[in-house]
Amino acid sequence: MINRLALTLLAAQALFAAVNYSYDAAGRLTKIDYGAGVSITYSYDKAGNLLSRTTAAAAAGTPAVVGTQQPFGATTTQSFTFQYSHSSGAQNLSVLNVLINNFLDGRHACYLAYVVASSTLILVDDGGDAGGPYAGSVALGSPGTTIQNSQCGVNLVSAVGTGNAFSLGLNITFGAAFGGNKIQYMAARDATNNTGWQAMGVWQPPFTPGGTISITSLNQQRTAAAAGTSETLAFTLADTKTAADFGVIPVLISNFIDGRQACYLAYVASSNTLLLIDDAGDAAGPYAGTMPMTGGTVPISNSQCSVNPAGSSVAMSGNNLVLTLNITAKSGTAANRVVYVAGRDKLDGNNTDWQSLGTWTVQ
Repeated sequence: MINRLALTLLAAQALFAAVNYSYDAAGRLTKIDYGAGVSITYSYDKAGNLLSRTTAAAAAGTPAVVGTQQPFGATTTQSFTFQYSHSSGAQNLSVLNVLINNFLDGRHACYLAYVVASSTLILVDDGGDAGGPYAGSVALGSPGTTIQNSQCGVNLVSAVGTGNAFSLGLNITFGAAFGGNKIQYMAARDATNNTGWQAMGVWQPPFTPGGTISITSLNQQRTAAAAGTSETLAFTLADTKTAADFGVIPVLISNFIDGRQACYLAYVASSNTLLLIDDAGDAAGPYAGTMPMTGGTVPISNSQCSVNPAGSSVAMSGNNLVLTLNITAKSGTAANRVVYVAGRDKLDGNNTDWQSLGTWTVQ
């Protein structure tokens, strides 16, 4: 699915970015303009013979995802501003993407592509295929027009490029069945380059958790810091049977739900111990380290992160458990990461599955 999602940028451009043809007075083709700085120009002699064929490539430089001005929240309706840039000028951007879902999956998602050349926003349908069919499209200048699928209704409010920067303003209303912990992914491309999908925020449309365990909150839903900087993350969970019913609380900081080459931890309540899975990512072990949550003095680490016992703790009160971890991202791990957490009870009868609570940009 990730590979299919990557095709959105190309598919949307092919379908919505018009190719313009120019002709001289004699009806001869003089230019093909593909947009985004890519064109072919033809010249002729007086007899009508082709003299030259000149190809203009896109300007040098690269597109970039800057971020979302609303990196976290918990409303049904929200005005979002998604920000992008291009090192050679915003006019070189071709397609801008937004995808909001539990995971990087276009199926049953709020999955959008803004095509700069045609000033058009498209919404992929519930099937999630980047090549279509689409749930709808709307041109810039029609803010009252809503396009929608089963997950969201969207209004295109603004699309403004200034210098190297480009801002895309969208009003989004999430469907009643689309509640839960979602991730805001963004991507951009020009004629030749693609940023790939970047996790830049989370969103929690209101919902009622199932089962006895729920993930309540994370103290830092948006973190951005240089590698080597310690961050204190406090996860709050609740169990309707009391906090003593908790069994294991896994935490995963990675691009995707993949324990390999990740900061992958598990708090085991029965032993009051924190486990750090090694780089291979197997939850059953081997482990990079084990740290008691009371009285520990030695940090644990793998290639992605380290956890310091100083500043780490577990607190239980009534139905609530707060797991606080002092985590440092290692150098060489710069990327936009998602902070996932899960909870299950001591009998493994209830499991929240992975929930996205925040994003961490390691610079």
